[in-house]
Amino acid sequence: MSDDLNDRRNGLVLVTGASGFVGRRLCACLRDAGFRVRGALRRPGRPVPAGVEPVVVGEIGPETDWSAALTGVVAVVHCANLAHVAARDPAALARARQVNVEGSAALARQASGHGVERFLYLSSLLARQAEQAPARGDPYAATKLEAEAALRRIAAGSAMELAILRPPLIYGPGAGANFARLLRALEGGWPLPFGAIENRRSFLWIDNLAELVSILLRHPLPVAGSYEPQDPEPLSTPAFCRALGAALGRHARLLPVPPVLLRLAGQLSGRRRLVESLTGNLVADDRSLREGLGWVAPLGTAEALQRSLAGRARRTGQGGAGQGGAEGGARAAARPAAWLEALYGGLALALALVRPLLRLYLARRAGRGREDPARLAERWGGGAAARPEGRLYWLHAASNGELTSALPLIEEIGRRRPDWQLLVTTGTVTSARLAAERLPAGALHRFLPIDEPRAVEGFFSAWRPDLGLIVESELWPMLLRRARRRGLPLALVNGRMSPRSFRVWRALGPIARDLIGCFRLVLAQSRSDARRLAELGAPARCLGNLKDCAAPLPADPDELRRLRQATVGRTLWLAASTHPGEEAMVADAHRAISVSQGSLLTILAPRHARRGAAVRRLLEQRGLTVAQRSRGEPIEATTDVYLADTMGELGLWYRLARLAFVGGSLVPHGGQNPLEAAKLGCAVVSGRQVVNFQETVDRLEAAGGILLVEDTNGLAAAVGALLADPHRRQAQAEQGLAAAEAQAGALAEIVEALDPLFAEAERR
Repeated sequence: MSDDLNDRRNGLVLVTGASGFVGRRLCACLRDAGFRVRGALRRPGRPVPAGVEPVVVGEIGPETDWSAALTGVVAVVHCANLAHVAARDPAALARARQVNVEGSAALARQASGHGVERFLYLSSLLARQAEQAPARGDPYAATKLEAEAALRRIAAGSAMELAILRPPLIYGPGAGANFARLLRALEGGWPLPFGAIENRRSFLWIDNLAELVSILLRHPLPVAGSYEPQDPEPLSTPAFCRALGAALGRHARLLPVPPVLLRLAGQLSGRRRLVESLTGNLVADDRSLREGLGWVAPLGTAEALQRSLAGRARRTGQGGAGQGGAEGGARAAARPAAWLEALYGGLALALALVRPLLRLYLARRAGRGREDPARLAERWGGGAAARPEGRLYWLHAASNGELTSALPLIEEIGRRRPDWQLLVTTGTVTSARLAAERLPAGALHRFLPIDEPRAVEGFFSAWRPDLGLIVESELWPMLLRRARRRGLPLALVNGRMSPRSFRVWRALGPIARDLIGCFRLVLAQSRSDARRLAELGAPARCLGNLKDCAAPLPADPDELRRLRQATVGRTLWLAASTHPGEEAMVADAHRAISVSQGSLLTILAPRHARRGAAVRRLLEQRGLTVAQRSRGEPIEATTDVYLADTMGELGLWYRLARLAFVGGSLVPHGGQNPLEAAKLGCAVVSGRQVVNFQETVDRLEAAGGILLVEDTNGLAAAVGALLADPHRRQAQAEQGLAAAEAQAGALAEIVEALDPLFAEAERR
């Protein structure tokens, strides 16, 4: 099985149902992704996207001859099906089985015989319901489940790989059925009886599905079985209607009809399944995609609907009747402020009402080790420690990464303003341990209070900070607004706003501007972050990235000597800060490199140490011998991978390996900081999905201090080449170190930019 189907036989992919909503869009997206695409049609004359080769196969069933369609094909994406099945019509059910079950099986058997390498079957999330409750499942779902079983039997007896996708409702331009009906109702301004529904349902934008299909065609399948893709977050039916209305430029009029009445109406009208689809819960389980492939749908439902319906959205002017001139403009400008105050007042009331539930939630987190049971009072703004005398500045860093980047700033402020006391808040147990280890003497640490009015007020009343610094991207509404009400000067330092977060905050409009407006100063970590923050109304500028100013990561010298002795004679490389989906790539790269490097030892340090057990299982399933550091297992001559699943030792592994792949960059995560490796003299390899560190990576690449790769094959080739050529590896490491040192001068400018806020606080 090739790792990249696009490199085999020109990547010819057969898509069935090519004239339908899903098949047509998949054809276009796969074509744009570089595949040669052949679209299967039942009848001649049906339109397919430009550049797609049409092939007519006739009616789909057990006797369909797919020979012409399958000639030269590497992979099949099977979308064609009979979707609307009348439960009480035996003839209709028989026809559905003929198409959905027997027709799919016939195609799979013939595909296997033609040497097709991979078969992607578009099933339905409803098949899971039919699997769990056969008596209640609808006939369409039952035929999909039967087809899945038939395809698994065929794949098990052949060399053809099978991937079953179980999508929820797929929407996008040209979608029909329930989506089209809902669209017409909202466009017509009709009230819908969905306002009282409280459910959670998954949805899937057609282009999110298309991206996943392209990935599954190009990359090794993460796990056997079925996959349940969805947009990033499930929505309730009312939330989906409101998002759809917003995309159309219309207000969704939702009446609060009790769901029990809707279900009764469904029973009486014979539309029980339709009502169930609107009122019930149906959430995809996409863990196999997130953990095995690192795939998360790139676009959320609200923005996907905006893109899908941009051409249909109602166009409105800047004002309406009765709102002309300056008077109308003033009223329009005043409205958001009143609306925001009402919104936050309602939010505060809601949080007060659910305060007992929040206590249970925190207690449950404590039971799972996610909170410190002895310090839960701090989450409510309490705790035993007293505020020290004198000036106090408060710095909040969400977790380890933010706190680590802030350490040089803390040190420099302490040097320049030794009379100021420091209070640091963080939000995780691991960051509390890091604070205990690395904060300067005299600094205080507390957990950040939950964003609930009484907790926030208790925190500010107890500590009365004179100045607040928020690191990176923590925008808690109650916290920020309460600070502004108290007149507390706030600065956002090393501010970050990823493209995805920017889309969310931009959609929030006045809410985003209100929260960003709580900051007197915004110092972004990159020019692109500054631009996005400025578009949200922030007084943003970029002076440099604090992460570039951090000291090299520490390491225990005795442990480093011991590990060097244990690895004498081994060829080492490190895969650092890996995320779900990347460990499989690292394992495959290890196997490829070990062909020429017989003494190869891969050190694998996952970003989250708690994933150690899962990563070990994945590695062992690929036939690799693993020694796990958290279990105290030694490195032996037969060890293929040393699984470094411990906290705070990344500096040790960079010093030991001297060649590092920096993770979070081959999956849609945004990357990790490559300078941590470069500062310790490592030759650095990275993927290209580094939006969170784009400018840093660009500077390293321009200096020749980093190699960028696309996939597993590129990773294996780059690491293998550097291992085989020590002089090239050393030269790249030196260039990376020089570039890293050149980027470390921003700290003084950042501290000087904060000086006016400190001076103002001292005058108060």
